[in-house]
Amino acid sequence: MKYELFFRYRVSMMSDDRVIALCEQNGIEGIGIYTVLLAELRQHEGYRCAFASLPALARRWNVSPEKLQKIVCDFRLFRLYAEDENGRSFSSIYLDEEMNTEPDAPVRNRISTGTDRRESAATGTAVAGATTAGGVKVTVKRAANGRFTATRCKKKNILKEKEEEEEIIRAAPEPPSVPITEPPRQPSPQRWETYVESAFGEQSWLEVQAMHSGMGFRFMELLPHIRTFFKQHIVTYGKEQTLFSIADAKSYFSNFIRRGSATRQALDTVLNRLETTERRADAYRFEQRDPLTGARSYCGEHIPDEAPPRPSENAVWSSESGKWTE
Repeated sequence: MKYELFFRYRVSMMSDDRVIALCEQNGIEGIGIYTVLLAELRQHEGYRCAFASLPALARRWNVSPEKLQKIVCDFRLFRLYAEDENGRSFSSIYLDEEMNTEPDAPVRNRISTGTDRRESAATGTAVAGATTAGGVKVTVKRAANGRFTATRCKKKNILKEKEEEEEIIRAAPEPPSVPITEPPRQPSPQRWETYVESAFGEQSWLEVQAMHSGMGFRFMELLPHIRTFFKQHIVTYGKEQTLFSIADAKSYFSNFIRRGSATRQALDTVLNRLETTERRADAYRFEQRDPLTGARSYCGEHIPDEAPPRPSENAVWSSESGKWTE
């Protein structure tokens, strides 16, 4: 049985000053981008997403990369993490609060957001505290032997602690703005080609693209040539670093094959030229052609330039009638 991922979307979130500021500057589009970012983070391990993924997400959602990064960096709605072996990343303060309800939920590697941390010098025990959405304070202790224990207690003054948490968030230093032109994290070599091949291996998706492109049966007949030209296009325009999943490859190809687009016009030109060449080569399959002079012949007999293609292997050219005879 397949389980769907979900998270709680509290109505009170819309009264948050940071969300209000987001709406004032970006309108309802800003709320929409924030919501889909939450949904995207929910699908990632640890609810964290790499900055290098922003260009691909922006293209998938049809928004500018600059606006997407501005929403991530400028409204204190997301935690920003320092660069590691996977590059810089970010997570949602709201989503972390909603999902961080288990006693053993991770509380390490966080930028200061109101989580209580202290170290016991006498026992060498690390103590961390987190508060769930239901007002339950979870205290996680790490003993000297490395084991974790957790206890829960009902908060007596929820409002006061929430105000303290918001004050700490406000006091946190503003994260540095990272230009969107920063070189993205490099995917493993040829990983993008694996995503393309996986997409082209799905028959049902290909049938949808045949209808979407308006090519119908011609799409399936010329599929090997279409796939080759699509890969050449990706390499030519340096799009390898924007494809991080099969979904990215599918989305990019759908735009690539869309009727009226510049890429579709270029593809049609290549396919038409290819079909013309194949038809011409097939029409003259019963003849030989000199590679240097281009002169036509069959069985050592010269064929005039104005003669139509030899119709069969038994046809003989008649100079008197100017026709092929069997």
